[in-house]
Amino acid sequence: MKTAKLLALPALLIPALLLVSAPPVAAEQIKGKATVIDGETLRVAGQTIRLLGIHAPKRGDKCTLKGRLIDCGHISATALMDLTAGAKVSCQIIATRKDGRLLGRCHAANYDLSEGMVHTGWARIASDARTRYRHVETAARTRQRGLWRGSWPKNLVAKADRRSSMD
Repeated sequence: MKTAKLLALPALLIPALLLVSAPPVAAEQIKGKATVIDGETLRVAGQTIRLLGIHAPKRGDKCTLKGRLIDCGHISATALMDLTAGAKVSCQIIATRKDGRLLGRCHAANYDLSEGMVHTGWARIASDARTRYRHVETAARTRQRGLWRGSWPKNLVAKADRRSSMD
């Protein structure tokens, strides 16, 4: 009886070892038409995805542009709509946040949407993208694109200040 149990043990352990030593599963890809939620968030194939590496104003965030107080969150969302208009969006899911939101690196027609938002001046780089988009943000600031012609919402300035203290 003990011999039979000992012989059965390898049959149970081998599948378990295969699961543990299996190669990691590739990051999930979500593709489809995008609906813009705000300047850093999309809905693709029924999934809400936050763009990795950037912070953009939320709808209702106020800032100053050319001496006028504007809803820069609305304009930021419009900029993301322009980048995704008519294109199939593909997002590689990198992580799931504690609040359940997905974080992804998204492209429209092979164009990095996070980079595009930073390039247009309607998003700033996040601390997890210190080097990836820094040169793009520097160029946007130098060329006074988007909100670099005015003022950023206070919540984004605070995030940028925290990022600078980590550099």
